[in-house]
Amino acid sequence: MMMAFFNLLILPLSFVPVAQVFYLPFYFIVNDALLCREFFEFVALRRLSFAEVRKHRRKRHIKLFVSGIVIALLFSIHLVELIASVVTTDFMVHIFHGVPKCDLGPRDERS
Repeated sequence: MMMAFFNLLILPLSFVPVAQVFYLPFYFIVNDALLCREFFEFVALRRLSFAEVRKHRRKRHIKLFVSGIVIALLFSIHLVELIASVVTTDFMVHIFHGVPKCDLGPRDERS
């Protein structure tokens, strides 16, 4: 829902010839932030509470931003986008578990 809203906000940039230069960077920045956040929360909420996930995401925002660029590029390539959600979920699992254990805080006993 949020992704469609923000993409609709930048859509008029694609119709103005001079502004088309700015459309592609804005497209990747918007989709980078939204896709990265969504997939990271999808993976991290299995192990941590929502407050811990938010703190963890803020702590690692640069690493997640760069990861989001890779994710946005995957979703922009035709036919690759069909398997991109599976690859992206696996990618985020590796990013999440690559963090040292002492940084994650107390474990949730649900899993």
